[in-house]
Amino acid sequence: MDTTQTIALAIAGVVLPVVQEKIAGAKIEGPPAVWLNFAAAVAIAITATALSGGLGPYDLSDPTAFVAAMLGKAAGIFALSQIVFHSAQPVVAKIGGTA
Repeated sequence: MDTTQTIALAIAGVVLPVVQEKIAGAKIEGPPAVWLNFAAAVAIAITATALSGGLGPYDLSDPTAFVAAMLGKAAGIFALSQIVFHSAQPVVAKIGGTA
């Protein structure tokens, strides 16, 4: 696992379950909730890449490679967040204030 993945998973493990609980507390369900969660995963992927110094190899004049890489990283982060959220939902509800 590289530095970017380690940072992303650390951030995702703490942040995304709380984000998901806040979305649930706001009564946002279905596709809008999924898209909000995935948008948070994309933001975490970009943040982790920037924090690890991984933005250098991407040519910003052609953002296709960057977008593809971030979406690939975000998919893994999103999947992990779903597993964490559903396995730890009662604890997350207390942290998120919706218990």
